[in-house]
Amino acid sequence: MKKVLITGARGFVGSALVNNLKKDYEVVCINRGDDLITILDHNPNYVIHCAAEIYKPEFMFDTNVAMTYDILSICTKLPNLDNFVYIGSSSEYGRKNNPIEESDNLEPETMYEGTKACGSMLTKVFGKTYGMMTSIVRPFSLYGPNEPTHKFIPLLYKCFTDDLSLKIGSGVHDWLYIDDFVDGVKLVMKNNDKIGEAYHFGTGVQYTNLDLYNLFELYFDYTIDYSLVENIETAGVDSESWVANIKKAYTKLGWLPKYTLEEGIEKYIQYRESGNVR
Repeated sequence: MKKVLITGARGFVGSALVNNLKKDYEVVCINRGDDLITILDHNPNYVIHCAAEIYKPEFMFDTNVAMTYDILSICTKLPNLDNFVYIGSSSEYGRKNNPIEESDNLEPETMYEGTKACGSMLTKVFGKTYGMMTSIVRPFSLYGPNEPTHKFIPLLYKCFTDDLSLKIGSGVHDWLYIDDFVDGVKLVMKNNDKIGEAYHFGTGVQYTNLDLYNLFELYFDYTIDYSLVENIETAGVDSESWVANIKKAYTKLGWLPKYTLEEGIEKYIQYRESGNVR
């Protein structure tokens, strides 16, 4: 059985990958505070680098750039590495006016976007310099079980179930159910078409936050008080266009999302109502 090493395995994305991949692979995890040199002891066939600092700018360089460099350096010494998969971010592109393609320039505008873009470039350069198979995946707006409670979809669920008022910010997102993303990562792992290739995972359809509210309203069949606000505290982050071009993932990997937003939201709500929330 081949071995997969996952960094950031306690996070939303990392835990989803662990739960799925352990069915077919031996999975080992590296978490915050672990000694990275143990990667050599584990000698994995695949490394999926999920670990990232999202919220604290003062730690973003050390985590998103320096740690990525260190892990890649260690991976050059792995004798059986089939692929190093870097979990990037659609935000690396900055603001675009059209569906974002993998060939678009990276034009980050925030510290998070910039440091994640650096991680992507390091992944590509290490692959080409050392002849090591590397891949980059850039998810759009992921949601699903175990998503952090402060995110918009868990917040919507809480407001509807507790009858709370809600502030709905501006901006649009291409929402992708986490299971679809995991399926995409599994395809990328096994793909060795070209070193340093990037792939987008989204649905190719964008929705406003108000659209999401309307889906919850339809599901629960009642309304809650809400107000529309500008996202002043996240200025420069939200955009009037944020949607993936997923043609490459389809043509190169045969990947398409299985869940529409309506189906994904229904699955998420059923998960919350099942009482299995961790």
